[in-house]
Amino acid sequence: MTALMLFTTAWVTGILLSQASFIPLPWLFLTVPAALVLLLGWGDSRWARRGSAMLIALLLGAGRLSLAEPRINENHVAFYNDQSAIILEGVLDSELDVRSTIIMAQLKAIHLTLANGEIHSVHGHVLVTLPPFSNVQYGDRVVVEGLLETPQVFDAFSYKEYLAYQGIYAVFRAHSCTTMASHQASFLKEIILRFKGYAYHIILKLYPEPQAALLSGILLGIESGIPETLRDAFNTTGTGHIIAISGFNLSIVAGGFASLARRIFKKRGKTLAALTGLWLYVILVGASAAVLRAGVMATLGVIAVHEQRKVHGPTALAAAVLVLTLLNPYALWDVGFQLSFAATLGMVLYTQPLENHLKAFLESWLKPELAASIVRMSSESLLVTIAAQLVTVGVTVGTFQSLSPVSLLTNLLILPVQLYIMLFGGTSLLVGLVFQPLAQLFAWIAWLFLAYTTTVVDLLSRFPKASIPLGQVTNPIVWAYFVGLASVTWWLRRSRDDHQRFLAWVKALNPTVVITVLAVTALIVITSITAPDGKLHVTFLDVGAGEAVLIETPHGRQVLVDGGADGALTLAQVGRWLPFWDRNLDMIVLTSPDKDRLAGLVA
Repeated sequence: MTALMLFTTAWVTGILLSQASFIPLPWLFLTVPAALVLLLGWGDSRWARRGSAMLIALLLGAGRLSLAEPRINENHVAFYNDQSAIILEGVLDSELDVRSTIIMAQLKAIHLTLANGEIHSVHGHVLVTLPPFSNVQYGDRVVVEGLLETPQVFDAFSYKEYLAYQGIYAVFRAHSCTTMASHQASFLKEIILRFKGYAYHIILKLYPEPQAALLSGILLGIESGIPETLRDAFNTTGTGHIIAISGFNLSIVAGGFASLARRIFKKRGKTLAALTGLWLYVILVGASAAVLRAGVMATLGVIAVHEQRKVHGPTALAAAVLVLTLLNPYALWDVGFQLSFAATLGMVLYTQPLENHLKAFLESWLKPELAASIVRMSSESLLVTIAAQLVTVGVTVGTFQSLSPVSLLTNLLILPVQLYIMLFGGTSLLVGLVFQPLAQLFAWIAWLFLAYTTTVVDLLSRFPKASIPLGQVTNPIVWAYFVGLASVTWWLRRSRDDHQRFLAWVKALNPTVVITVLAVTALIVITSITAPDGKLHVTFLDVGAGEAVLIETPHGRQVLVDGGADGALTLAQVGRWLPFWDRNLDMIVLTSPDKDRLAGLVA
């Protein structure tokens, strides 16, 4: 592993530990003296220097998340959630999500007026739901009237947590909206979004539905027009990544801008021109976490071409993760980013080994030239898909609690045509900006590939068991899969001599050391399993006569309501359900002085 990969791994670990409250932030400051000990004691060792850097990265990652946590006080708009009707003034500083019945946008709050007439200057972002046909645009300064609320938490999905990762802690349902001024946000972004709206209307003119909606998602990142039935079909077949902007899209865009820049600009200016075009496109499609990840890696690719060097895939991916989490550490919990990262990691790690193994297998049966030809044809669709899904299956199963047996087949059938959708669809859009009759010719060609994609996805989504629900797949199961995959990967990437040395090293280990390491590992695993999971747990304890209820809050606080009649039995039950590392109750509540509720507490 390169130094940057190790640093990023430690940085991300610090963020995760801080979020889970697994290790309090003050304790993480112990990494500083530990790093100094490593440097002073073994400063000449490369691993000591790397270990010191990783310890510091661990602390910095935890500190970055701490800085990102909001300070909800009287100056923050979310402080006034769930009160009576409110008048809110602010600037619409995100792309509008226009739907059939509502318009949604992020509003940067400026002033807030309570029902009693009090006016407060506030900051923070609010997700505003506006009435349909509201005449608003990006950058408008508006006054809205309605209800300011805390985002809801549903049984299977926490909308509150989802928005919090985007820095939004309040939602506003407006029943009226008045525009006070325009052009109050980024001028560059306003121009880009106006161009995006114009491009969207060109696509709607050139293509029938639902192919127009699909192409809008692929090229422009506009997914609001995709019918729910089609979206469900993509999700059922495990091909939802086709709709989203991904590294595949950006690699084509980056290549297109680089090729164009070579023809227009001199050597010094072509790289800058290509990068400018690339990042304008990133802004155009929304700059989500997954898009930013792809944008950073595409940038490194363009720079590598300019410097006539090769990009080391894992290091480039580590750089992208580091940059992204430096900007927003909560990107780690963005499902789109997780899937994008997992797919890229899978392709980087497994595509080449799969090609090598397939080539070796085919050469034992066929001529080398024919074997190489088959490998080349299968690499861009079958092998890349398998490589990506080896890693993404863990994220998919853990997030959506389901598995699609037809996913591999569907991807194999539709992935080869996605390049032509981008090429002919993008060409039709660019030509349509100038002369729409000519653009229609390219649109008809692109429509064939779009219609083929939607037809295949729709047909395969109708198969029995196209998506199999798996029930509750817990985080430990997902992590066990990734640990197993990483172990197998490590083993397969080592030579036979490495295997023999490793086995000899294992045999030479002191049994006491092995048992100690296994015990510590088991403690870490059990601690991670029993750590707070962000959900409310209510357990009715079996205390025989009487009643006792143990409540665990999403942040790990424990409340015991009543204590039953038998103190020993109550203690045993509480000890069973509390984590082994937490022996304290934060609160005890007695609902009645009856013996069946009080005696167990007194004992």
